[in-house]
Amino acid sequence: MRICYFGGYNVKNTRNRILLKGFKEAGVDVIECNDRSTFPLNVIGLFKKHWVVRNKYDFMFIGFAGQGMVLFAKLITQKPVVLDSFISLYNTVIEDRGESSRYSARALYYYLLDWLSVRLADYLVLDTWEHVKYFVEKFGAEKDKFLVIPVGADDSIFKLLPLPRHEKFTVGFQGTYIPLHGIEYILRAAKLLENHKDIEFKLLGNGQTYDEMRKIAYNLKLDDVTFIGIRVSLERLPDYIAEFDVCLGVFAKTTKALMVVPTKVYEYMAMGKAIITEDNPAVRNALKHKENAYLVEPANPDAIADAILILKNDDKLRSEISLNAKKLFSENFTPEIICGKFIGEISKKIEAVHKN
Repeated sequence: MRICYFGGYNVKNTRNRILLKGFKEAGVDVIECNDRSTFPLNVIGLFKKHWVVRNKYDFMFIGFAGQGMVLFAKLITQKPVVLDSFISLYNTVIEDRGESSRYSARALYYYLLDWLSVRLADYLVLDTWEHVKYFVEKFGAEKDKFLVIPVGADDSIFKLLPLPRHEKFTVGFQGTYIPLHGIEYILRAAKLLENHKDIEFKLLGNGQTYDEMRKIAYNLKLDDVTFIGIRVSLERLPDYIAEFDVCLGVFAKTTKALMVVPTKVYEYMAMGKAIITEDNPAVRNALKHKENAYLVEPANPDAIADAILILKNDDKLRSEISLNAKKLFSENFTPEIICGKFIGEISKKIEAVHKN
């Protein structure tokens, strides 16, 4: 199998990095056709690069975020076009992050970009089946056009590391402070546990709601919460995660939060960490409560606090969740496995069309 990985994608982006790695490890011959210059130079560059390889691949795979490339791709190739939508731009920017009004020109632009891409692409890829349901209901997309490639994690970076010895039980979070993370619920859980002086919280990262979360922490007078307000490289991130006794996922009750399994959860799994994250349909399709994660009700600080205490006081349960999370990842969510499964599924779909 040979694919043309096409578009103006960022090779350092986690999604593209994992898929390129996974396809190659799964034995796929990947021809990269990439141009990150601005319009119209990118279109000219992509046309020239594609012309050289136009008859040398089985299907075109548009890397994330390539919704704006679908029309151009359909004009230059006769091969099937697969778009890695991964997310809805409209849902992410407008509904979840609230960066613009739903009635703004920007909202209309992102809605039309999602709407048009699902009609032009031959097949589309998302990270969960709950995300697929959203696309079908929101944009009137055909469910048969969708395939799922879970987020996964780079197993050459995220792997088992020894837990350093420290005096306090460390509860950790890492992320970019977007609304779906629900960090305010983590802080309110920390407030509920303030009398447990042997528990500390470390929050790594910064982003959209960082300043707001610092204000909440200040108003709650949280002494055992440390904000590490920096963004570290992917290669350094495991060193920070290794220090956490328990790792926190996401806890908001937004539309997007309820239909994803976030990247950080897969990274925790790859490192064999005990995970607490919200219970939602997408998570339930991947994880089992008290087997490979501890699942709690969304937007519920009391549930988060209770889960932390349970895992802190039950070494056996915490160890079992950690080991099972690592096992689940190794058997189902490495780049090679998720991409290999996708190749098998897309090959069947393309073959079925050719037979008809």
